[in-house]
Amino acid sequence: MERGRYWGWLVGGVLLGLVGGWFYAIRHPGSRDLYDLAYGFGAYIRELATHGAYRAVFENHPTYGPIEFRTSRMPLIPVLGAFASLFGREVVWLYLIKNAAALALLAWALAAARESSAFRARYVLPLVVFLLVPTHAAVLFAVDFEEGYVLPLLCASLLLATLPADRMTRGRVVGLALALAAMVLLKSSLLLVAGVLAVAALLRPRAAGVSRAMPMLGLVAASVAWGWFGFLASGRWAIGGDASSGNGPNFYKANNPHTLDYYPLRHLDLLDERGLTKIQASYKDEWDLHDTTMREGWEFRRDHPEAVGEMNRRKAFSMFLRTTPAYFMEPVPERLGQDYRLWVARLAQWLGLAVVVWGLLPRRSAMARRVALATLGVYAAYLVPYVLGFVYERHLTPLIATSLFAAMLIWSNPRD
Repeated sequence: MERGRYWGWLVGGVLLGLVGGWFYAIRHPGSRDLYDLAYGFGAYIRELATHGAYRAVFENHPTYGPIEFRTSRMPLIPVLGAFASLFGREVVWLYLIKNAAALALLAWALAAARESSAFRARYVLPLVVFLLVPTHAAVLFAVDFEEGYVLPLLCASLLLATLPADRMTRGRVVGLALALAAMVLLKSSLLLVAGVLAVAALLRPRAAGVSRAMPMLGLVAASVAWGWFGFLASGRWAIGGDASSGNGPNFYKANNPHTLDYYPLRHLDLLDERGLTKIQASYKDEWDLHDTTMREGWEFRRDHPEAVGEMNRRKAFSMFLRTTPAYFMEPVPERLGQDYRLWVARLAQWLGLAVVVWGLLPRRSAMARRVALATLGVYAAYLVPYVLGFVYERHLTPLIATSLFAAMLIWSNPRD
């Protein structure tokens, strides 16, 4: 594809990101102050913007008492939020900056996929239809949870990890390394996903040594840098599943005596609001909180295997089959209805998986097989943390979109 055509796609992605970002900024729930961004991100942004320190300070957290966090959130969203605060404290700035970049990246991935001579516009239709569903579009444009950032990163990384060696320029190799590093610094559980894609790049046939190794080096460098920061800031070297000190509280929500009373119809954050995750009045530090809640969660799993089995059944159903909505903070109605948005999600999910499996059949192209294997690896790596934790519809949106993107690549590269 000519370079000018790429610029057209990038400009289109930026414009769509700006328009969509503005639209969803207007609809943003609650406070529109960046310092009040949900899920603890606002507290980090405030400290970064006002003191230049990566921390979140709570004088009296409603669940954990007085506590200071240094590693409860991975740094990508807080750092981007602090950058957005240079233009103003209104959350609209983060919506505009994040979505201009995210939609440009997604547009670039779609443009690069069109390089195949077998590409047809209809191949991208399932992905477009899926993302046009309001709840999925809301996830794509969101700024206050990770899934809105994961979706374009996953699609672009899958493409770059599976392209033939002769289509991997130096810029694309560096881009893949940066994308995998961004995943690790966005959400700790994505280390597994980034690892799968780094291995796919490492095994790329006929690729030069640097091209093979650089994505893995980017992944390792980001992980080590975060671990080193955590050691200096909080006294603990932690990467992987423990890279975020907030993982313990989330694990305990999923493995709690009250979890089955709420999941999957209600949001498990209600356990915090109702004091059902309060183990002690205060903690020495964030890692004391992490260790205490992890210990309580594992003890619950050990002592209540029947409850764990039931929770696993509900999670599996939520991952692959559920078509009734969660009501999160709202009261649950007496009669549960079906939701067309979830039917679209399930049809899209199974279509994507079916095409991925089809890509493994004999006589498929080498790239189709690489895409299929990498996508199945990503699927497993993405879902593993949720087996121990909990999963809702929005968590699955990036995964389903990526499987539809993979289906587009497989259809576009059917045979060698």
